[in-house]
Amino acid sequence: MDDDSFDIVFVPDFSTPRAAAIFEIRSLFFLGSFLENGGRAKQFPLRLACIGEPPRSVAALAERCGANITTSTPVESSGWGFANKLRGLETPCRTSRRLLLDADVLVLGDLAELSGEADFAAAPAGKPHLPESQWRLIYEHLGLPFPSRRIASLMHELGLAIDDVIFPYDEQNAEASSMVPYYNSGVILAPAESPLAEIWSRHLRAIEQFGQNLAHPSAAAAAAHYDQVALATAFHELGERGFSFARLPDAFNCRFIHFRAGTMRLRDVNLLHATGFCRLLESRTQARALVEEFIARWQQNILAGAKKSPDMAPDAARAAELMRSLFEKFVAPVL
Repeated sequence: MDDDSFDIVFVPDFSTPRAAAIFEIRSLFFLGSFLENGGRAKQFPLRLACIGEPPRSVAALAERCGANITTSTPVESSGWGFANKLRGLETPCRTSRRLLLDADVLVLGDLAELSGEADFAAAPAGKPHLPESQWRLIYEHLGLPFPSRRIASLMHELGLAIDDVIFPYDEQNAEASSMVPYYNSGVILAPAESPLAEIWSRHLRAIEQFGQNLAHPSAAAAAAHYDQVALATAFHELGERGFSFARLPDAFNCRFIHFRAGTMRLRDVNLLHATGFCRLLESRTQARALVEEFIARWQQNILAGAKKSPDMAPDAARAAELMRSLFEKFVAPVL
């Protein structure tokens, strides 16, 4: 095995009928995109850490990819299922590192291009979700020193105004340029052996219980439902223990806002974090329509970016071709 290799761990949730419908389609797209675009990383260990038993369609495509499948029960949490990705940290790796992935990612380029010397890597969250005053209470509750470092949110880095906010608060735009370190949990590069799982799980439970005491209603909701709040504090504790941290390159956690800002070309993306992909799926029969809806949303963001960077306009057609090709090859045959 190459010294730069890592285990790739994908965590789909098949624990309920509705979740199974959504994650079957997501898993087929992920595995299909891995087969099509994985490059040298197709030789890396690949594992599906499934919550519940995967459907036959996913198991069959996983076998084509040479993927190992494990099954487990959901993580007990109020966090809308986000905490289930902790299951991806529980089984041994064949390499010294693991790339932990949300189940709404697509492989568009060779994952083997990801490298780095730091212990952990992740990308900034798109926007802040908690006021600094509430972060102080959380850190105090966990018995951790409050971080002095600040980072910019991804939307601020890209020059975009904060929008589409689930948990709004008055200071949000001001803090977007200098927020308490807060990261997107969709793609995490971590050592195969580290205390991350134990610390993240412990913080998650402590913050869920404490969140109801937060004075700000949006902060209380974010603390109770987002695994990213506990991830931020876990990274801080790991830093206090001497672990190093690096910024994950945007190419490995590319989101629609990169296209909207005109900063990312399709050819440069290795992992697309397709947030919300097929989230409203109730049954297989809706899959084609929701894929087309996703294509339209992606194209809308690309064309918005093309107003700033005209040479990216052809990517709108390429994105549609890519998604339709994956659908016809790997999804349509099992519907």
